[in-house]
Amino acid sequence: MSVKKIAEQAGVSVATVSRVLHRSEQVTPHTRELVEKAMQRLGYTAKDLARGARGQCTLIGLVVPDLRETFFRQMAAGVQRAAAQAGMSVFVCDLGGDDARAPRYLELLAQAGVQGVVLAPAGADDASVTAEALQRLGEQDICVVLADREAARTALDSVSIDNTAGAYAATKLLLDAGRRNIAIIAGPDGTKRGREQLDGYCAAHADAGAALNRGLIFYSDYTVQGGREQAQAVFAEHPETDALFLTDDSITLGALEALHASGRKVPQDVAVVGVDGAGVLPALGLPITVLERPGEEMGRYAVELLQRAIVRRRDAPPTQVTLMPELCVRGSE
Repeated sequence: MSVKKIAEQAGVSVATVSRVLHRSEQVTPHTRELVEKAMQRLGYTAKDLARGARGQCTLIGLVVPDLRETFFRQMAAGVQRAAAQAGMSVFVCDLGGDDARAPRYLELLAQAGVQGVVLAPAGADDASVTAEALQRLGEQDICVVLADREAARTALDSVSIDNTAGAYAATKLLLDAGRRNIAIIAGPDGTKRGREQLDGYCAAHADAGAALNRGLIFYSDYTVQGGREQAQAVFAEHPETDALFLTDDSITLGALEALHASGRKVPQDVAVVGVDGAGVLPALGLPITVLERPGEEMGRYAVELLQRAIVRRRDAPPTQVTLMPELCVRGSE
């Protein structure tokens, strides 16, 4: 059975034909009739319809900001494992940190006949992807679930991480250890994760009654080089710094290089808490306390939400899932 031919004959999308085959409640009676009449004109029988529903492999898309980041590799692994268990195939698109690629990738996914997309834009929220691109997906009955991003202007299902609570816990751990000159190397200014982590860092200081030195707030892109350069800047400008909160595993690796080069020891001279890399840093001989974000779990939840979105009615309210990061304490604080 050629789903593409049926779609062309009925004047609907491939995703809509697939929903008819799977008896989805999301398809209106009028649309179902269009598809069934198109099948009849092409010579397909009711038995063909049943075989098509059983044999059709659901294809979904995954758009991630940058697969060079450990977290998004973990998320992609979670999506692929959950999809395989559900009998789905995954078309993966890597933005490489550039949201300008997103509209083209979403167009390619639509042409490939995906029924849904797990979307994690490189920007802070769904506003970083053009409204036209998202609208075209909606017009083709392609469901979208946002992962690690906010639904700022669209009623989309989403799964996110409470970065504020995680950063609060990480900073509190350092404060409870007696550290008072804690520098944060946050992600790029304006990103959702960077903004939330900075909020948690500031709130922990306020609740502990500890003075907050805004001169200890630094920003970096999510690279080893960025972490190294910003850590060098921290100690050049504030040699009294006695702790670092490093908001990404690549930033952590770069900052540790800078600490080693300066002769500073962890944790004797400088305490360190990183974010992500719980499975990578120990393998490199770096027993660093980290705040581990549940990337694989996020991927699994995103697929579950996408499955529900594919079969549910359009007027159902969006579902929002929030996951908590976990502190993996290894004594570097």
